[in-house]
Amino acid sequence: MDKISYFKLQAKNLCRDFKTQKLDSDGIYYYSPRFFEDIEDLIGYCDIDENSFGLMKAQHLVAFLAGFDKWSDLIHASDDGLELGKLLFEHRHQYGGMIREDWDMYIRSNGLQDLAEESKLEIFKLVFLDT
Repeated sequence: MDKISYFKLQAKNLCRDFKTQKLDSDGIYYYSPRFFEDIEDLIGYCDIDENSFGLMKAQHLVAFLAGFDKWSDLIHASDDGLELGKLLFEHRHQYGGMIREDWDMYIRSNGLQDLAEESKLEIFKLVFLDT
């Protein structure tokens, strides 16, 4: 599966899990996810409107978790950028929080914003994944 297809599938799976939404007698939504066991954490962390969620919002959330500001940035990213995004997405809860925040802070604090995606990918693997 190519990397773009991977992210499209993740967005569709997030929508599928969101559709398991049920409202309890206290007016609180709960979910029965198959793909995103952390769906309730994501909804809270990303301040998702539980009354208005569809594929476009799922795509935006997947792109955000993969380190992109929006879905179109993900779609137009380099192969190295997509590989880094996939790692950010798959390890999103490493260190007990959202790894995207830690990564963004690391990049900013070390002045690496303009570094090539290939180099960022290698740094991420070394610093965050110990590989």
